[in-house]
Amino acid sequence: MLLTPGFIVCAAFFILLLKMRRNLFAKLLGFDIYLDIAATVAMMTMFAGTYAGMMAALVGGLAFSILLIIAKYLMGYKKLVWVNDSDHVVPTLRWIDVKPGWRRKHEDLDDYITQMEKEIKS
Repeated sequence: MLLTPGFIVCAAFFILLLKMRRNLFAKLLGFDIYLDIAATVAMMTMFAGTYAGMMAALVGGLAFSILLIIAKYLMGYKKLVWVNDSDHVVPTLRWIDVKPGWRRKHEDLDDYITQMEKEIKS
């Protein structure tokens, strides 16, 4: 009884995320921790009032967190980084695509970011 409402609300939140444009969804996956906290808090406020409601919200938050991890691994994400080009005086913020985890073969994220910075410069 506690699992069903949590999974249903989790599925509803995740389907709403999937309906967004791919670019916006990838940017939100870059901030997955904050998105996870916001969704869990939203579920806790929706189900507040009873012990069963809070347990359903926690199950839904856990399921949402697992779905975000899976989506980040399968789809990749965009990371917001500071890029300091030699032709700019002030460092700028840019979105950098990070490959899905199953496509990255033991690449470190820092190596990937420096590679993207080199491509941006040229």
